[in-house]
Amino acid sequence: MRRGNTDLQPGLRVLPGSAFSKPAGRAAAQSGLPAHPMALSRVAAARGLRRWEGRIREGLRAMHARSEFPAQASPDDLALATLAALQGGLLMTPLQREAKPLEVALDAMLDRL
Repeated sequence: MRRGNTDLQPGLRVLPGSAFSKPAGRAAAQSGLPAHPMALSRVAAARGLRRWEGRIREGLRAMHARSEFPAQASPDDLALATLAALQGGLLMTPLQREAKPLEVALDAMLDRL
């Protein structure tokens, strides 16, 4: 990614440090939604995160049903925590210019299983 404005698609530019510079925000921006009003963009990002969390939850519920992790563990809570760890790792990795933040965050979540 080059410094300054970044082209995501023709006619759409993102300023570093804006909501669209975050992993979920980039996904919303790349969806083709207008940058304004921001409310629409936030709704799209939230919808995408809920969909992503749902997919993770489905997998964890299936694993839970097969007794692949402790019965007292909540697949719903683990799905949310996994997505939060993933998003944090995705945010930190390019800032630190190494994959370690993402690896550590996801390894920590996998260790909970």
